Amino acid sequence: MKRSVSRFKFQRLSTFSTSRNNRNKGFTLIELFVIVIMVGILGAIAAPGWLAYLNRRQVTATRDDVYQSLLQAQTRAKQRSVTYEVEFQETADGVLQWSVHPKGTAPSSWEEASSGNVEIDTGCAGALDPIGAGDKFEFDFKGNVSSVGTLYFASETSAAVGDNDQTIRAVDVATLIGGLRKVNNQCV
Repeated sequence: MKRSVSRFKFQRLSTFSTSRNNRNKGFTLIELFVIVIMVGILGAIAAPGWLAYLNRRQVTATRDDVYQSLLQAQTRAKQRSVTYEVEFQETADGVLQWSVHPKGTAPSSWEEASSGNVEIDTGCAGALDPIGAGDKFEFDFKGNVSSVGTLYFASETSAAVGDNDQTIRAVDVATLIGGLRKVNNQCV
């Protein structure tokens, strides 16, 4: 009988001390403010870098899509022995679009840039302007291109132009026989 009484007292004391400690658990208001301020500071440091990364990634994705469209036009021109062209336009919303189609026919479908904040940059010397100047890339039945030049893409949110723009990406049509290459972070 002594054992059951002593066991009861032990359980009761341990329950009492546990509930007493529960009242002291948690954070004070000052501790919460310090944590919120620290998270805010870390966010302010990381946010510009993250946004710049996203802008560069969107421009790179658009450049890669246009590069593939140029290769597609060149390949179709060779396969079908017909001149193909890549035409560009900008929608009223400012979204960059392009179309691959045989010369002399109206574009039947337009591909859009993956992001609405990508533009064609004309800040580099010798940059092509396929929207304002109407420059088009035409590939004849041998895959040769009619005009040599570089098409630059940049983020609309970037205030810098030319070589100072870290988001700039380009497709360089280097030779008359249709040599294409991708360029990062520089005016060619």
